[in-house]
Amino acid sequence: MESMVTDALSILEADVDRFDDIGRLLDEACEYKRSLSDSVSNDETDLIYAEAIEGGAIGVKILGASGGGLMFFYARPNRQALVKERLRRLIHVP
Repeated sequence: MESMVTDALSILEADVDRFDDIGRLLDEACEYKRSLSDSVSNDETDLIYAEAIEGGAIGVKILGASGGGLMFFYARPNRQALVKERLRRLIHVP
């Protein structure tokens, strides 16, 4: 995970728009975090994650602990409405 900091800095310091790369890096970190322990995620969180990715999200970040919290999704502007629609049963915080 520490090497991801260097990757993130490289992406952010680039002279070109690399938002998708940040989204992919968020997703990579999320997958890594989920692999560390079964308590990082649960069936409902995994379902939400899958629905968001299928809807067009590029990256997902799980925030919070103890079975509660938030999930942050990165999607290109033209895919955001579809991601929101896929997750309409959840509370959307803009």
